[in-house]
Amino acid sequence: MERINPKPGPLQLGPGSLYAAFPIPAFQSLASAGEHSANRVLSALVSHLGKDSNLVFPSIETLTKETGMNRSSVVKALNALYDFGFIYKFKTKAGKHFRNNYIILPAAYNRSRFSGLAAQREIPIGVCQACGTLTKRSSVGIWGQGEGYAHFGCGGRVLEFKDR
Repeated sequence: MERINPKPGPLQLGPGSLYAAFPIPAFQSLASAGEHSANRVLSALVSHLGKDSNLVFPSIETLTKETGMNRSSVVKALNALYDFGFIYKFKTKAGKHFRNNYIILPAAYNRSRFSGLAAQREIPIGVCQACGTLTKRSSVGIWGQGEGYAHFGCGGRVLEFKDR
């Protein structure tokens, strides 16, 4: 039996373990936009990630099996992921056939890299007290010792909306 170290520390996975980093900012953005099928397809794509690359190449048929969705819904969800700026799609020739390839882009993991629909749909979290700009999560950083947010644009303190 394997001995477990009770001390907290970095995640240490042994040989034969599997790990996939799920892009939480992309999941949140898609959920707030009501793109739940795109979330399912993104989850399936991420499950195919290797440890050293953001390139995956499951077929549409594989994605339909893994998501439980029909072909047209998977294609529509892939197009939504592309429109949100979370994946890049291209085809390569594999023998006599073409293979779909998808790159999961850094924007899926980092709100400050949001573009396309993701940037447009991001909801403001507050207003900068110094310059009056509506601020989104991608435009703020931690203020002081975690006492709130600071606006990247001018460095002013962000007054958060209370309904969040």
